[in-house]
Amino acid sequence: MPLVLELPNVYLTQTGLTTMSTLETRIRSPIFVFGSPNSGTTILWNALKSHPGVAGPDKEGQDLEGMPKPMTHFLGLHTFRMWAHYLHDQPHSRWGEDHLPGSQLPYYATERDWIPEHQSQLEQIYAQYLTEGKRLCDKSPAHTLRARFLQRCFPDARFIAIVRNGYAVAEGIVRKRKFDPDRPQFNGLPTEIGDAAWQWRRANEVIVSYQDYSLLKNYKIIRYEDLVQEPRLTLSALFEFCGLDSVTLTTPEFEQNLNSRQISRLKPHQIGTISEIAEPMLARFGYTIQNIQKKIYWLTGLPCSGKSTIAQALCGHLDAQILDGDKIRAMVQNRDFSLEGRATQMRYVAAMAYFLHRQQNVIVSLVSPLREVREEIKRQFLNVVEIYVQCDVEVCKRRDVKGMYARASSGVLLNFTAVQQEYEPPLNPHLVVRTDVDSIESCVNQILSYARRDYGEI
Repeated sequence: MPLVLELPNVYLTQTGLTTMSTLETRIRSPIFVFGSPNSGTTILWNALKSHPGVAGPDKEGQDLEGMPKPMTHFLGLHTFRMWAHYLHDQPHSRWGEDHLPGSQLPYYATERDWIPEHQSQLEQIYAQYLTEGKRLCDKSPAHTLRARFLQRCFPDARFIAIVRNGYAVAEGIVRKRKFDPDRPQFNGLPTEIGDAAWQWRRANEVIVSYQDYSLLKNYKIIRYEDLVQEPRLTLSALFEFCGLDSVTLTTPEFEQNLNSRQISRLKPHQIGTISEIAEPMLARFGYTIQNIQKKIYWLTGLPCSGKSTIAQALCGHLDAQILDGDKIRAMVQNRDFSLEGRATQMRYVAAMAYFLHRQQNVIVSLVSPLREVREEIKRQFLNVVEIYVQCDVEVCKRRDVKGMYARASSGVLLNFTAVQQEYEPPLNPHLVVRTDVDSIESCVNQILSYARRDYGEI
């Protein structure tokens, strides 16, 4: 829990001088708002400044004239709305903190960047926007990287980070780097959706690091969606956190459907890209992962367990391309059924499936008996859904219209799985279907239910 202190009523301390221009001040308990670009820092900042006990500049702190270097020095075309991207990383952090997210960015500012002159500059600039008895509130998305520096300047500061749905934020970053009416000097910057997703993820990794490593003393993280949907409740809690009375709060009205409108502009492949990159932070903040990117449904199991039959039944439902192991072997004339040959076949099919799944779902029907190779494929290709088609070997033998089990038992057919070679069942498959217990129709419905629930397919 953040430490909340009891604060005095006067936050701008006079030293006997009578005019603001000559007033020496010590700014008490200022409030700093930050978050990834397009996360709602501006609406939160304005809502906080609506309190009669709060004041602040009319533009972001980093844009105020005379700011010390740690507050301004990295603004430019490449980092506009993209200041947390890993492409800006140096090999190591300046202060030996490589374990901390963002610390390898050259403009990540900490307590060690502080010098007395910086604090004097900040106090002098901020004092211009205060009157006696009011609290300073400043905001900038890039304060995300300066919070520790600001805490060194103002040890009793309050820090509020705001987080917003990563899909909406990524869309906004791409759009506003192309055209931002508020900052026309930065217009016309081409940006891939994946880069915007990395910006969102990395900015929020820095935000949670302050909490996880207890780097900020007075710190609170809120979600944009909570602010918009429950403004009075959210702002009342924030004013209490800041030591401010919320009795006089006038509840602001916010646009309710902005997230859905922005997300609707994204194409399916863009949503898939954001999901793949931003998944850890999306999950951390409770956002639904909209995994629309196509999948590779890998059916593994004993010969004659029902893999090909299930694949054919699934195909129409999933708009999928089938890769059948027997047909691929015949096509490439691969007759190597040794363990090494099977491993090569599995990797070859995985590579084919990977290239095909960019356009549509892929269903792989392959005995693929080697557990280690299956795990390798799942690590390499993140969109593989491993489905174990489980069936008792005696049932498989009864279904064997080609007589393969009998020929293998008599020694006519060599290197046959479940006779001369062992089948290694999955230890952690995404799904198990039992074709010796359930009908093919039931197994197909189980797979379809899983696809709808976990991947939003169909």
